[in-house]
Amino acid sequence: MSTPPAHPTLAEADQLVRLLHRIARDVAHDLRGPVQSALVNLEVVRRLAGSDGAQFDERANIVEQEIRRMHAMTDAFLSLLRPAEPQPRAVTVDALFAAVDALATVIARNARVGFRREGPSPDILLRIRPEPARLALIAAI
Repeated sequence: MSTPPAHPTLAEADQLVRLLHRIARDVAHDLRGPVQSALVNLEVVRRLAGSDGAQFDERANIVEQEIRRMHAMTDAFLSLLRPAEPQPRAVTVDALFAAVDALATVIARNARVGFRREGPSPDILLRIRPEPARLALIAAI
């Protein structure tokens, strides 16, 4: 069995660029919402700082949720840019899908379609190169 090339071919690089262009607009659009929400809620938190503790906690939780959402989306998007491992390795199905959940959700939401992950047992192991597999999953959405 031949070893996959350590560096992407021109066709693979072109495919990656097209995929990134396709989803960059969705990611940029979806990042604006949590950023705006975090800013608005931070302003409310500042106003509530000396008053109602329950409302303060509620707004602080919203800000935290929005920041975690931005983090997950950004991390998933940046993972597409990381260099691929040259050799296949064992990866659970759940870990493979978890790596693309945030982007899949963004793409589905912007396409106005539902997204729900269902499938085989999460402990099934695959021997693959995870980066190209994630790209293939995102490209298929």
